[in-house]
Order: sequence, then C-alpha cells, then structure tokens
Amino acid sequence: MISQRSSISTETPCEFLTFTARAAKEAAELVAQSHEEPLYIRLRAEFRAGGQLEYFIILVDSVSDSDTKVFTQGLTVFVDETSLRYFIGAQIDYEEDTPLPRFVIEIPSVSTSCGRSEAFSSCPR
Repeated sequence: MISQRSSISTETPCEFLTFTARAAKEAAELVAQSHEEPLYIRLRAEFRAGGQLEYFIILVDSVSDSDTKVFTQGLTVFVDETSLRYFIGAQIDYEEDTPLPRFVIEIPSVSTSCGRSEAFSSCPR
C-alpha cells in the first residue's frame, strides 16, 4: 500500500492525530490508484500571508530522512519536523456529500484554517 522509505521507525500507532475510517479508506485508495509509484501521504502546515496557518494533505513521490513516520488507521503518513506540532490533536475526515469531495482537518486548538492542493481540499467544518 504505502512504501516506507524514511529511516525513522515508529512501530506504535500514532496517538496525536487520527484519520477516520472513511478518510483512511479514501487516502489508501488514492495511493493505490496512482500510476506513479511509489507515492506517500504527507501532512504539512505552512504559514501564509497575514500569519494564517494552512494545512495540507498531499501525495508526494519521496520523503526525507528527517520526516516523522506515523501509523494511524492502517495508514503510514509522513509529517515534516516543522509541521508535526501543528497536527497535535488533529482528526482527519473525508466528506463526499459536498459538490467537491474533500478531506477535512479538524484541530481542536485551531478555530479557522483552510488548505488546498491539486489533489485535496481541507477546510474545517
């Protein structure tokens, strides 16, 4: 499903972020349907103009040795060292009952934020 190239090894399940079963299933299907192998799921947080923090879920073709590899809901997900602290407490869901199906990132300590990439849209509910 998801190849593991990072030298960091964490064998215990991730406790600080979770994917719902629906989001995990959708993410695994996206990786499996890709024609470019291997692809990895990466979570990233970036500050934008005005100091707004945006969250991204992206598919990438490589990972860094400094990435943290986390296991949740049967997925292996990579988070860069800088973004890791911004995903504490995050729950990632998938909404398909909207005009644009999307991953939704909910972080209890954050009131508003939104992120987009070519493959995903993630905005709080």
